[in-house]
Parts: sequence; C-alpha cells; structure tokens
Amino acid sequence: VAYEFAGLADYMVAAEEVEPGNGNPYTPILNALYSNPAMDGKHLSQTIVTEFVNSYRDSRNSVTKSAVNLDRIAELHEKINQLSSLMRNSMSINVPSYANARANTQRYFSKGNIDLVHLLRLLSQTGGDLGTAATEIADFIQSNVVTANAYYSSTYTEGGVITASNVDNSNGLAIFFPSLGILVENELEHYSSISSSRSGQSTWSQFLNEFITASGGNSDNTIQATNGGFAFAALWMDDFGLFGDADVDIYVLEPDGTIGACWIGASTPNGYYSPDSTTSGNSYEMYATKDQIMTGTYLYIVNYYDNGYFDDYANVYLFYMDPANGVNFWNPLYDSTTGSSMKRMHLYNPAPYYWTNYDIDLIFQGYYSDWWIPTSTQRALSSLSFEEKKNILLKLKSMSDGRRGKNNSSNLLNLYQYFQQQESGEGEVE
Repeated sequence: VAYEFAGLADYMVAAEEVEPGNGNPYTPILNALYSNPAMDGKHLSQTIVTEFVNSYRDSRNSVTKSAVNLDRIAELHEKINQLSSLMRNSMSINVPSYANARANTQRYFSKGNIDLVHLLRLLSQTGGDLGTAATEIADFIQSNVVTANAYYSSTYTEGGVITASNVDNSNGLAIFFPSLGILVENELEHYSSISSSRSGQSTWSQFLNEFITASGGNSDNTIQATNGGFAFAALWMDDFGLFGDADVDIYVLEPDGTIGACWIGASTPNGYYSPDSTTSGNSYEMYATKDQIMTGTYLYIVNYYDNGYFDDYANVYLFYMDPANGVNFWNPLYDSTTGSSMKRMHLYNPAPYYWTNYDIDLIFQGYYSDWWIPTSTQRALSSLSFEEKKNILLKLKSMSDGRRGKNNSSNLLNLYQYFQQQESGEGEVE
C-alpha cells in the first residue's frame, strides 16, 4: 500500500491492525493543527499517531498506528526484492525456518498481514547473508521509514478472558505473508498484479508462490470450494407489518475465525456485507459468500443493538439462499430455539453486562432478547465446542460494546452539511 502512494504524498498514516469503528479522534488532532497551522507533514502525521493510540488507552480495543516516510519506500522496496532473492535461493534448506518465523511473527485481524520488522528480526536468526540482510532492513525501516509508531494492547476481560489481541510486537509496517490455509479464491494471483509485485527482478510475490509450493501446497490450489454463493439476511418489522427502525446487526463467523458485520466493513475473506442498516435507512442486512470460500462452519448471529426513533422492538425474520443446493430464492431460516424463523427482539430482557458461562449458555438457548444465535449453520463440518462458542461470543460482545453510543460518521456528516449550508446561506443544521 505504501508503494502505491509513493510519489503522491510525503507521509502516510495507517494502522497494521484493523481500526475500531470509532476511527480517529478528530478533535484533538484538528486542535493541534489549529494551534500550529504551520506544522509540516511529518509533525502532523506524528500527532495523528499519538492522539489515535491515546484515545483508545484503557478501552476494550487493541490498536496500532504509524506514520511512514514515503520518500524512502522505493529504497525499501529494492531491499525487499533483494531479500526475496536471497530467500528464494535458499528455499530448499530454509523452508522450516521461514514457516517458523512467519508463525511466530505479530499478526493481525487480516490474517495474511504480519509485522515486517518482527518478521525480519526472526529471520535474522537464520544467519549467513540472509540473516545479515534481514537485520539491515529491519534497522533501515526503524531508522528511516517508520517515523512514528504507537500501539496499545488491551487487557480488558469478559468472564476472566482477555478479549482483545496482543499487538506488542507492532513496529509500524506490515507485509503480506499468508499460510496456505487462509488463502481464498485467487488471492496470490491478485497479489502478483499489484505495482510492488511487478517492479523488480525478484519480488516478494514470487517468493510467496515458491514458498507455498515448497512448504507442501500448490499456490494455485489454495483452499477453494465450489459450494459458495449462499447468503443470509435479517429483516425486521413492527407489529403493523411495516419496516421497523430499530438498530439490528448481523454478524457472521467464518471458518478461519474472522467475524464480520455490516457496520464493520463491506467484505471479509469469504463474503460481502450489505450497507449497515443505520446508514442505508433500510430495515434489513445481508451477507453473501463469494463463489469460492473456505470450507468449515459459518455461524450466523443477530444482535438487537439499539432502539429506533419510533420502535423499541423488532420482529426479526431470518432468510437464506443457497443456489448450489437448489435454494434459488430467499427461504425462511428455521430455528429450533424459537420454533420459527422469527424472534421478537428488544432491550427489555437483555443479556447482563458481565457474561458468565451460565449467561453464555442462556444466550445460545435464546433466553435473552437482544442476542439470537440460530441453531442452523451453513457448511458445518463439525459442531462448535462450548469453549469455542464462548470465545466467539466474548469477542462479539467486545466488538458491540466498543461501538455502543458512538457514531463519528454521523457527526462528521452533520459537520460537512453545516459548512456547506453556511457557504450557500441556507441556514443551520441541528
């Protein structure tokens, strides 16, 4: 990504880990710029990094943020190409070392991405020319490329379990280094088409293809399935058969542990989400898988997040479509806990703030009114254990709690509309 932006800007500010839904703390960042409007790009980028991480300290979220000097990216790119050549030349003897280094490197929610400096420090233990090159590149990145780096590993617990990931080995720049098991569709082919993969005699993309083949998997035979293409949908109404305005969210757990939702983002490794209902104004949300997906269990979860302006409840109906198995139109998704494809959801009997094993069991039984985990799963290879379900729910709760009560995108939209109307003389926005 940094290579794509080289030449277009002086500095890039981004995060190795997926950022929480609240995003940047714009007020302290803009206040700093207002106080010193002459600050240069380096100073501003460092301010963004500091204020971003500080805003999440003592929260449920683990976060990272860094600033990258784009003027040194071309030089780094050449060094990575040289490293790729060394790694390819010693592939036959160093495959176990490469695999071990990758497995122990700091990783993130996007599972193919790992911290580059941490990886290089581990690769330096192989010794020889490769070890020397890895050390030199790691030093170069920390001295010349990453101009600001900060992170926070949350220790927040739910039921005695830390729900956030540890990001202590984050050094500001990640690289794509997947294992065979997490690749989907033609991901390596797509990766080989980006600019950094086309520039140089020996690229990181070429190394990845050769490594995956040498480590026991053909890079063209990534985990694929012809049985993708199914979809989930939740639709909610009021008692009069009209679309409701309560805020209902759907989540889907994918086989590799990825949990997605409409309010988080539009896509995951295996599927796509419709716009979030609060953004679109529609009382439905959908998830559809790609044509080729990971094999495993896809778990569908519904959360009644908040009341609407008119409705303090929602009659939620679940549907699915699965053309590969002959279900070409939306069909009701039957749930044995409710005895139908509908559940009346609200906040009158919500799950407690702290979840014990007993509470988690009640959630799966459909006892509480704000969570619904249908008993029907798609492409299930095996039943999930209670501990697996528990970890899933605790992670979901952390995600939902982190979002609660904050809507920066709405505030920014109102601010934008305000200034537009001030310029046009049309009046004010509440």
